[in-house]
Amino acid sequence: MSLVAVVLALACASPQSQAPGAPATPAAVAPAAASPEGIWQGYVESQQGRLFVRAVVIGGAAPSVRVSIPLAMAIDSNAIDVRVKDRAVGFTLKTRGVEGRFSGEVNERGDAFAGTLTLEAQGQQPDELPFTLNRAFDPKTIADHTTWQGALEVGASKVPLAITLAEINGSPIGSIDIPMQGLDGFPLFVTKTDGGGWSLLMPVGSETLFELAPKKSDDGKETLVGELKQGQVVLPLTLTKSDGAVTGMGRPQTPKAPFPYTAREVTIPHRFGHSLAGTLIVPERKDGKPERFPAVVMITGSGPQDRDETIFGHKPFLVIADALARAGIAVLRYDDRGVGGSTGNFAASTSFDFATDADEATEWLRLQPEIDPRRIGLIGHSEGGMIAPVVAHWQWEEGDPKDAVRFLVLMAGPGVSGREVLIQQMGRLLQVENGTKEEIDTILARQTAALDAVVARRPASELEPLVRAMVEEQLKFAAAHGSPQPPEAADAAMKQGMQQLTGGWMVEFLAHDPRPWIASLPIPILAMNGDLDVQVDATQNLPAIEAAAKAGNVPLTVKRYPTLNHLFQPAKTGGVDEYGTIETTIDPKALADLVDWVVTTANDPAILAIKPKARAEGGVPLEDKKPVAPAANNAASPVTLTPSPSQPK
Repeated sequence: MSLVAVVLALACASPQSQAPGAPATPAAVAPAAASPEGIWQGYVESQQGRLFVRAVVIGGAAPSVRVSIPLAMAIDSNAIDVRVKDRAVGFTLKTRGVEGRFSGEVNERGDAFAGTLTLEAQGQQPDELPFTLNRAFDPKTIADHTTWQGALEVGASKVPLAITLAEINGSPIGSIDIPMQGLDGFPLFVTKTDGGGWSLLMPVGSETLFELAPKKSDDGKETLVGELKQGQVVLPLTLTKSDGAVTGMGRPQTPKAPFPYTAREVTIPHRFGHSLAGTLIVPERKDGKPERFPAVVMITGSGPQDRDETIFGHKPFLVIADALARAGIAVLRYDDRGVGGSTGNFAASTSFDFATDADEATEWLRLQPEIDPRRIGLIGHSEGGMIAPVVAHWQWEEGDPKDAVRFLVLMAGPGVSGREVLIQQMGRLLQVENGTKEEIDTILARQTAALDAVVARRPASELEPLVRAMVEEQLKFAAAHGSPQPPEAADAAMKQGMQQLTGGWMVEFLAHDPRPWIASLPIPILAMNGDLDVQVDATQNLPAIEAAAKAGNVPLTVKRYPTLNHLFQPAKTGGVDEYGTIETTIDPKALADLVDWVVTTANDPAILAIKPKARAEGGVPLEDKKPVAPAANNAASPVTLTPSPSQPK
C-alpha cells in the first residue's frame, strides 16, 4: 500500500515522534464524590517515550476497565484482574508481549488518579513508572456538544470520520470517531485558535493535528474547513455540522444478542508456561437432550490479532463463529499470545510457535464435555491457513491419530513459500497503486535479491546494501505517486527493513513451504480464495495447494471468488485501503459455502474412519529437520518438515 494509505495508522511512527508540546488533559468539574468510576487519561513517561493512556472504569458488583494505549496497539481493550475498592483501583493490560499493572488511588477531590505502572516483558526486569491520570469527560454526554462529519481522501479511498466538540467548566474537549479503524469516541486535545477555529491534537504515535476553522458553505450550511497534518502528510478536510454519528460505515454483520447458543470465556494453559484467553461458543442442545457437538478452532492471520481478528471495525472471526454456532458447530477462538487476555511474548514468536498455540487449543477443546473429540477441525485465515496444516501434520504424525483433527479450512492460505507470497504480494499492491511495469519490475528485483539473501542466511554485511537498494526504490515510487518523504526517511526505513527481515518470524516465514505439509495429510481440506486478494494471490496459491493435494492424494475442495479480497469482502480493487471502507465483513455466499462445507464434513461418518498415511506416501520426505530453501515452482517441493517444538522460544 502507499505510505499515504496508512496516514491514520495509530502506531505508524516511533514513540519519540510523540508531540512534545501535547497539552495536559483539560481540567474538568470534580464529581460530587471521589468515585473511581469514569474516564481517566494522561501521559506516562517511559523509556519508549510518552505513552498516552486512557482508562474507562465501570463500577458495580463486577467492575471492569477499558484501556487505550495507542503506542502499545491497545484501543479500548479489556483489562484483567480489575480491583476497585473505595478510592483504590488496580487493573492489568496485556498486549504485544508486555504486561502492565496499574495500581493507584483517586484523590479526595476526585479529579486525579495517581499511582504506579509496573511494566513486565518476558526476559526483562520489571520497570516501575509513576503515573497521574486526570478525570476526563465524553463530549457526547455534554448537552451543548456539536458533531461535525466528513471524510478524508486517502489515496483512492475516503475515510469517513466525525468530530464532537463541547465545553466543560470553561475548557474545550473533543473526541473523534473513525469507524474503519474501530475508533469510537477517541479523545482529542482541543485548543481554540484566533478567529473561532480549533486545533485538535490526536494523541497517537505520531504528531497528528487537525486545524479547522468555521466557514459557511455555498448552500448556507455550517462547516469546519482545514486540514489534517501527520508528519510530512497534509490532507484537506471539510466537516459539516451533523446531528449524529458517522453515516455509511456500519458493520451490519456483527452479531447482536439474543444468541441461540452459549458463550463462555476460557483460559487455556500452554505447556510452555503462557496461557491463551478465548471464547468457546456452544450451540443449544435440541429438546434438552445431552449432545456433543462437532467443533472448530480458529487460527488468526499474521500480526498481533485478537480472538475476533478485528480489523478496521470488522470482526470476521466473530461473524464466522456466530454462523457456525447457529448451524450446530461449536467454535473456539482465542487471542494471540501476548494480545488481549493471552500471556506470552508475541514479538519473539514464529509461525511454528503459533502452531503450538493452536495445537494446545485443540487439545484443550477435545476435553470439554460438550465437544465430540472425534469431530474437531481447524479454520485458518492467511498465515493461519499456513499454520493449520502444520498442526494437523504434528497431530497425525506425532500424536495418537484417533485424537487428531479431522478437517481443515484454509481461508486465503498460502500454497507457496513465504518468499514467493511476499514477492507476488508486493507486485499486486504496486499494481493497485497504479505502478508502471518498469517501476514494479525494478522494485520486485530489489525485493527478490533481499529476500533471497535472508533465505540463504547471508550475514548482515551482505544483506544491508540489498535492503537499502530496495528501500530507495520504494521511496522513489512513493514520491512519484504523491507521497514524497523527507531525506531522513531512507535511514529510518532502512533500519526498520533490517529489523523486519532479520527477525525470527520473517526468516522462518520466508523459508516455509506449505506444500509438503498439505501433501502429508489424510484429511479433507477446503481452500478458499478471492481473485481480488492482493496479499495471498489466488492465481499463485490455489493451484499450488491443488498440486500438493494431488501429490499426496488429499481430499480437496476449492472455492474461488472473482470479486472478493483478502478478507472475503466484495471489493473493487482489492487494495488494503479498501478494507475499512467496505461495510460487508464477509461475503454472504463465501460464508454460506464455508458453513455448509464444515457442517457436511464434520457430520460425515467417513471422517471417523480416516487412517494415517504411510510416511513415504505421496513421494514427500518427512524427515524431522528444519525447512530448506523453497522450490521456485508450484509443484510439491521436496523440503523436510519440522517436528513440534519441545522447548519454548
